[in-house]
Amino acid sequence: MDYRNTLGQYIPAESPVHSLQPHTKLLLTAGLATAVFLAKDPLELALAAVILLFFTAFSRVPFAQYVRGLRPMIILVALAVVIQLFASQAVNFGTGGTFSFEGERSRHILFIGVKLLELCWIAQWLTVTTSPVRITRGLEILLEPGKKLGIPVQETAMMATVALRFLPVIMSEAQDIIKAQASRGADFESFRLRARLASLVSVLVPLVSRCWRRAEDLALSLEIRGYRAGGYRSHLPKSEMGFNDYVFLTVGFFLLLFVLIYGHGK
Repeated sequence: MDYRNTLGQYIPAESPVHSLQPHTKLLLTAGLATAVFLAKDPLELALAAVILLFFTAFSRVPFAQYVRGLRPMIILVALAVVIQLFASQAVNFGTGGTFSFEGERSRHILFIGVKLLELCWIAQWLTVTTSPVRITRGLEILLEPGKKLGIPVQETAMMATVALRFLPVIMSEAQDIIKAQASRGADFESFRLRARLASLVSVLVPLVSRCWRRAEDLALSLEIRGYRAGGYRSHLPKSEMGFNDYVFLTVGFFLLLFVLIYGHGK
């Protein structure tokens, strides 16, 4: 099954980003997401977007692949922005086909929408350039000190990996169900609320059933293979940070520092 156009799918490539240690990319993801979340000015979001463009270019994955993976989120965010514009009365239709436009409120809603898209972009950058196994290893390294506090590090990393691994699978399953239901007469393009809700239910019910079945199959497979959490596991790839790791971390650190200083200094 081809998942190249779905959200969260790892795309192997030879690039400086792919060669980074997984815990480096997890730290970068956390730092970039924090910078975007704390941004209070379009300049801060623009700077974060420029850095993300550089990171995306260094991954040597075609930009179209990122767009295809983010397409569902772009549609959802755009829909949420449009609904919020009218719900908050930032845009109002008047008589005679005229409408009023409140600039400040509309700019704030659009600003939040851009934030959400950049956060999705950051998550997509991580999953496109890092395999689920490497993400698990990165989480284990970052959570290693938590073992002294009794935190189940391996179980936590395993759950995160399974969630990331099954995200593109669930997206593909949803697309297959939508096509199957559309062939049976489900109307996904109707403007009537009742028809759209009925179509949504026809997708959600079989999707939940399939996800439940896959979860049971995964649990059975782990049990048959003798998987047990808490045991010692050796790793073939070394987890030593190199020059590229420090360069990327430095860029991410200065972005976060700029947002904190610039945002609180206004």
